[in-house]
Amino acid sequence: SNTATATMILPILATLSVAVGVHPLLLMAPAAMAANCAYMSPVGTPPNAIIFGSGKISIKQMASVGFW
Repeated sequence: SNTATATMILPILATLSVAVGVHPLLLMAPAAMAANCAYMSPVGTPPNAIIFGSGKISIKQMASVGFW
């Protein structure tokens, strides 16, 4: 889930940002936004998996519909 992904990765990125000397938002903001893009992937939700499993839609098509 996107919440679990963000909960797991954001503290790691916060620590990493301090270690490399960059502002934490430079790493954490893109990661938080990316975690919210799960709805575009075949494994994001059960209906996505069903539709993708039909073989009638590609990952590229799923992502493009998700963005627009």
